[in-house]
Amino acid sequence: MPTFGVNPDGFRAPTFEEELALIEADQRANISQTLDLSENSVLGKVNRILAERNIEAWTALKAIHDGADPKLATADAATSLAKITNTNRAGASFSEVPVTVTLEKGTKLIAGQHFGQVTGKPALRWTPKEDLTADADGSFTTRWRAELPGPSDTPVNSIGVIVTPVVGWIGITASGEVAIGHDVDDDADLHERREQALARAGSGTTAAIRSDLLGLPGATSCQVFENETDDFDPVTGLPPHSFEAIIWADDSSDDEIAQALWNTRSSSIPTVGASSGTAHDAEGRPQVMRFTRPAQLEIWITYQVVRLGDYVGDEASKETIATRLDASLKAGMPVCEYDLLVAAHGLGVKVKAIAFGLAPAPTAKVEIPIGTRQIARFDAGRVVLT
Repeated sequence: MPTFGVNPDGFRAPTFEEELALIEADQRANISQTLDLSENSVLGKVNRILAERNIEAWTALKAIHDGADPKLATADAATSLAKITNTNRAGASFSEVPVTVTLEKGTKLIAGQHFGQVTGKPALRWTPKEDLTADADGSFTTRWRAELPGPSDTPVNSIGVIVTPVVGWIGITASGEVAIGHDVDDDADLHERREQALARAGSGTTAAIRSDLLGLPGATSCQVFENETDDFDPVTGLPPHSFEAIIWADDSSDDEIAQALWNTRSSSIPTVGASSGTAHDAEGRPQVMRFTRPAQLEIWITYQVVRLGDYVGDEASKETIATRLDASLKAGMPVCEYDLLVAAHGLGVKVKAIAFGLAPAPTAKVEIPIGTRQIARFDAGRVVLT
């Protein structure tokens, strides 16, 4: 018989059949070898009831044992273990999407009260994230959220039905790419975020600093360079024993970035960079931290396209292409034809030719190099469809 309980390889709980065999072996050894332990005998039935109860106890013991291991803990045990690193199980979030509505002056749409739905899918309803009042006749684009939390993918231009009619509300359409919400953290999600929290609480490594900075509002790109030598680094341009964080976080202030750097960096290594902010140490004293926000290079794109039957429209296409490229191209990443073609996928167009550059009306499709401290930026107003 194997050894049950805590073993060098972990915790081994018996199966029902193994537990029943142990009970029967004890009875035959201590009472009689001729006992009738068949399934339909009185003692056989008692043994099976006892084995079931014992298995419940073994299961509880294994859960207690596994609850101390971040990779094995589940349910409440995983939640409690994650709290040691101040990591909480995240609740569900709502999907969001830019929505364009056509309204007459004075028409008001109220968040959580007025809804539009995906055509042909009445369960996919969306409502304004904030109340909207039209100050003139025309079209208005604002953020809308799904009625229910969790993932709710909605293709561009698919919201087309007004569910709760209002006088003066004429039309509705999704005009951009959906930011997909998420369900409540499962155990795997919680474990991953706990690992990220541990990385952020690390000893000032570049990985820990980058992880912490990417947790800031609007942070989509971050690189951290370090010079640990006694000499100037001609490759990164860093002085001896210093590091530089290059971060794109358009929703974070300089002071917020500075505080994140102060909280994570090694106290003995100075920061360098073109920007700075003020952090505060544990005693409340101000500490100036330096970093770099990458310089923006505005990219112009001209697509020559064939519009197909499911084309989403020029404005929606331009907005989607710009949004996708801003999200995918990080600081230091060059602009190439492949990325621009991928950005136009699924919009109902066949791209026949493409040109891009740093000025209006580009004619070439040569890769645009982007420096380490630069980032390519895109805008619907700089996308042309012909």
